[in-house]
Amino acid sequence: MSSIACIIQIGYNSGVRSARLYRCFDGDGVLLYIGASGNALARVEQHQRGQPWGNRVKRVEIEAYPDQASALTAEKRAIIMEKPLYNVLVDGRKIRKATGGMSKNTEYCRAWRHSHRKAYNAYMAKYKRKRRKEAKRLKSEIQNTPGMPL
Repeated sequence: MSSIACIIQIGYNSGVRSARLYRCFDGDGVLLYIGASGNALARVEQHQRGQPWGNRVKRVEIEAYPDQASALTAEKRAIIMEKPLYNVLVDGRKIRKATGGMSKNTEYCRAWRHSHRKAYNAYMAKYKRKRRKEAKRLKSEIQNTPGMPL
């Protein structure tokens, strides 16, 4: 983790065990990734070793939250509002951006999609409508929350 030039901790209290929300930035200040973890620095180190974008991380901002649930809620809101490069939400669960295709069985998936095109397109249209509705609901919830920064 020696390549990180700056670590900023907001609301950090080393004597209190709490969940952390972290934001990874590159050298130009571009937001790469947002995550939540009990040990944010260890998690960032894992990203640096295991993610293709890990070597681009030059600055990390860490915010403390009283519990895991509030950190996960803040993470979801931050991902929707700030749109980091390497976060993707699926049904409220965070998954990493695919770098090498859809899955290990990419050709099989493509063949299945091609042979079931009509059903696949109907499923994806329904899924996209659901995601847009959820994002709109979260945005209005955030805007209506007193004291929540926009």
